[in-house]
Amino acid sequence: MADWINYIARKKNVSEIEIDILNKKVTPTEVNIQPLIADLEKLKNIIQAELKSCGFEMSFITIAKMRFEIPFNSPNTNPIVYCYPFLEDEKGKIYKPKNRIVEVAYEVNFNPIKKVRYLIMEKINRLVK
Repeated sequence: MADWINYIARKKNVSEIEIDILNKKVTPTEVNIQPLIADLEKLKNIIQAELKSCGFEMSFITIAKMRFEIPFNSPNTNPIVYCYPFLEDEKGKIYKPKNRIVEVAYEVNFNPIKKVRYLIMEKINRLVK
């Protein structure tokens, strides 16, 4: 996911992205792309399973979001994405890690268009042979 976040943030010149897991929403809207929302149902199911194992209903959690910061001028060779996840329960209590989560976008020049073209050309080459 870090590759996609880094890619779309740089392409759209957006330094912060927020993903609302429960409502399957990404803001700002110009970065709301399918690869960022594709696995949100899985994340919601993970939250639901954890709550159930602890004896809580899904309605106990009212907000489940991940906020990402993408530093454009990072001195590192690999682009970094900082994640700040948090949950809020029905009483307004917020659950979040003590430290931010740091992810590295593995492909420095990640470009999904080039990847798709490469895969298509590979398939064509296999068919031609």
